Amino acid sequence: MQIVNLGVSVVLVMALAACTSRAETADSGGGSELACAAMYVSVSESEVRAGDSVDVTVENIDDECLDTGESSTPHEPAAYELIFDQNENGVDLVTFTADDGPTAEFSVTIPESATPGAATIGVEFAEKANIVIVP
Repeated sequence: MQIVNLGVSVVLVMALAACTSRAETADSGGGSELACAAMYVSVSESEVRAGDSVDVTVENIDDECLDTGESSTPHEPAAYELIFDQNENGVDLVTFTADDGPTAEFSVTIPESATPGAATIGVEFAEKANIVIVP
C-alpha cells in the first residue's frame, strides 16, 4: 500500500514541477505565451444611418501568436480587411496590418447602399461589432 502512495506522490510532484516550469518560462519572456487574446472589433455607435461615419476600434491585433511554444520568424505583417457586412454582402472599409496594432482606431463611413436592419463591422476570424442601420 505504501508503494502505491509513493508512486502517486511522485507523479503529482512531477506534474506540479512541469506547470511551474512553463509558467516561469512565460513570465520570464522565455518565448512561450500561455494564450493569445482574440482580436475583436467595437464601434462608437450601435445605431447608424447609411452614409454616417462611425469610429471603429480593433483590439488585440497580432499575427504572431506564440501560445504553443514555437519561435517567431521574420515575415511581412498580415493584412486585414475591416468589412461592413449586411445580408452576406461585404464591403471593404479599410485595410490594416499587425504593425497598426495591438490596437487601431479608424473612422469609417457606412456604405450608402446599407438598408435598415442588422449589420456587422468586423475582421475575418475576429469578434465582430453588431450595428443596426436605421432609416
